[in-house]
Amino acid sequence: MKTLAKILLLLAFLIPNVVLADEPIILYSHQSITKWDNPNTWTLEPSGKTFINPQGLTPNANTEVVILAGVTVEVPDGYLLQCKDLTVNGILKLNPSQGHTVAGTIKGNGLINLKADNYPSYTNNQFITDGGTVVFDGTDVVLTTPHEYSNLKVKDSKLTIAADIVCHGSLSVLLLN
Repeated sequence: MKTLAKILLLLAFLIPNVVLADEPIILYSHQSITKWDNPNTWTLEPSGKTFINPQGLTPNANTEVVILAGVTVEVPDGYLLQCKDLTVNGILKLNPSQGHTVAGTIKGNGLINLKADNYPSYTNNQFITDGGTVVFDGTDVVLTTPHEYSNLKVKDSKLTIAADIVCHGSLSVLLLN
């Protein structure tokens, strides 16, 4: 009887941590300031408060990613962001690497911080209608790709616009010298 109780207890512990192959994998940000490629950044628990990531998962082309409010996640230079869907309610910092890809939808009301003209490619950009903000704070940024933004901030940066851009909300230029 004790053996059966131990097995049931072990199963009760393991079952919530199992990710079924048919279900989409959704990774939620866990730590307040961290790196995209660090498994400790991500949890399978939707509130982000409890760390559950027994397989050491990081985002890939098949995962859905949610960056929760109050959390900053940085994609390291030289590393490419890839995911199925991306929700940004916190802060996503993209270093100058090019080729970031979201196969589906970018959404959320958070902030995407860019140091170059490297907004991720996407199928659907709901980040515009959700009221998200894009901040450029790189040096000598040249925008050569047409984009639409909800809110756009240029922060202590030289920004050259060489393509059509549409800003549906606010446009702010902040000089911090």
